[in-house]
Amino acid sequence: MGAALGLALAGTLAALAGCVKGSRGDSLAINADRTRFTVEVSGITREGALHIPPDYDGSAPYPLVFALHGATGTGELFRAYGFDRLADELGFIVAYPDGIGRRWDAPTDNAFFEAMIAGFSKRLSVDPQRIYLTGHSAGAIESYTLALAMPGRFAAIAPVAGLLSDGAIAYEPQPVSVLHIHARDDESVPFTGVPQWRLLSAQDSVDFWKELNGAVSGPEPLFDTPGAEGTIWRGAGHDTASLFYASGGHSWPREATEAIIEFFYSHPARTATVAVDAAAVPFAAAVGSTIVLGIATDRPERIAKVTYYVDGAEIGSTETAPYALSWKASGNGIVRFSCEAALTDGTKARSVRAPATVVTATAGKERGGAPKQPEKIAIAGARSSSAQTEGNAAANAADGDPHTRWESAWNDDEYVELDLGSVRALAGALLEWEIAFSKEYAIELSEDGAAWRQAALITDGAGNAEYVPLEGRTARFLRVRCLKRGTEWGNSLWEITVLGT
Repeated sequence: MGAALGLALAGTLAALAGCVKGSRGDSLAINADRTRFTVEVSGITREGALHIPPDYDGSAPYPLVFALHGATGTGELFRAYGFDRLADELGFIVAYPDGIGRRWDAPTDNAFFEAMIAGFSKRLSVDPQRIYLTGHSAGAIESYTLALAMPGRFAAIAPVAGLLSDGAIAYEPQPVSVLHIHARDDESVPFTGVPQWRLLSAQDSVDFWKELNGAVSGPEPLFDTPGAEGTIWRGAGHDTASLFYASGGHSWPREATEAIIEFFYSHPARTATVAVDAAAVPFAAAVGSTIVLGIATDRPERIAKVTYYVDGAEIGSTETAPYALSWKASGNGIVRFSCEAALTDGTKARSVRAPATVVTATAGKERGGAPKQPEKIAIAGARSSSAQTEGNAAANAADGDPHTRWESAWNDDEYVELDLGSVRALAGALLEWEIAFSKEYAIELSEDGAAWRQAALITDGAGNAEYVPLEGRTARFLRVRCLKRGTEWGNSLWEITVLGT
């Protein structure tokens, strides 16, 4: 366990007994562009980042999500995990509070959250039945603590890579829906627990909530994600779920944000759930080809109409089961599919997860005249200028495992290089960044691994998934040269997928 994390955990546990209520003078203020907030709590000024969807007008109550950074992080840095995009699509307000000294161990932390809930509820239209809490590492431990220290405040919580402290159980616990996410190979906050910090194991943390929430059915499978086991136990009013990854270490898993928001969206339960059938969405598609979209739902009899969207723009609707819709691929880049179902009781249900495909230009036609589809190029080898640890080597960026990653040393101008095995005609490269992304990077190509030419220069990288078109170019070697970091950490890629024609 790292020293910084250990100190943060020690402080968090020391503060568990203190539940300081805010004074009457406590206040919350939102800045003019509604991206930051401040709170006066017991004479201390606290702050954080804020995201309010652009279409928010105060006419309807919005769910409120608190997202807590880990030790050494900040609320602003935590935004990189992708909550803002889902908040815009589903109508959530997201607050990213800052811990004092980048930690969660202040005796006024509980009062801070009391003041935030009261302040946001006063200044914004917040649904009191849909207030949520998630966090990473020390922020996850704090999420567990707050759920116990502030009974009845939260509809659901989703700790990631954090554990329940047996010291927190001293509070008078009340049921709350829980989704616990953890990697079995986490070395910083081990899956098996941290006895010296009184932290239960991941399984014991889940079992505590199963008992408290009165699990009456299950286990049922949840979150069909490669390399992970998702399980849910249903209770009379609150559910308990776990998402355990075989690998991934102490990172934030790639699918965690969507899994969390999907869990929050469904707790309290809605009339029906709906999602775009991911199995029908190809990894990549040629411009002009047709993709047939479909849905997955737990209550098909309650659906009256389904409307589909591409990157948030409506592309059509259908009122006929099984609610399939055809879409002709256009553009050049990543497109995401979502849907909304009008239900027979007059309510609506939105999909949360948005399966994506890479649309790219290709040369030639298939038999029958259809556009020739792009193909993934198998990687023959990989190397890099550096690797932060032995477990985050270059090969991880091209091993087909979405839960392993390459991470460079904490420097600018680092690179990872892939050998395509032979000279290939290229369509493009899909880069799937971890939170430590590159703000400025270049794609360089070579036939021999010695003489390089720049094929693309990205100066406004935003992280997450980015597609770089390379049609018309050939190469045996492809190098991602990370020129300028977007965070204080290194450069980190879950996967690089090179598409050929």
